[in-house]
Amino acid sequence: MKDELSQAAEKLELGAVLGMVAVNASSERTSQAILSAHVLDGLEEIERRQDETIELIKSLQKGEELPVAGGTAQAYFPGSGWRV
Repeated sequence: MKDELSQAAEKLELGAVLGMVAVNASSERTSQAILSAHVLDGLEEIERRQDETIELIKSLQKGEELPVAGGTAQAYFPGSGWRV
């Protein structure tokens, strides 16, 4: 399965897409995070990350501030109505 995922990522030019997104990142730290993204191949890790994402979305919907290293993030996501 890992080989199939790697081939799919290569075919879809995932690296090039991540590079284009990273260029438009709001900070160097964000850019590095984007460039470090990779294809997940383990079901447990995928489920854990989905759970974390759901938890994050629920917090945003409640209007909670999200703690990040160095303080609270202040970015605004246009159209979503969410501030993080």
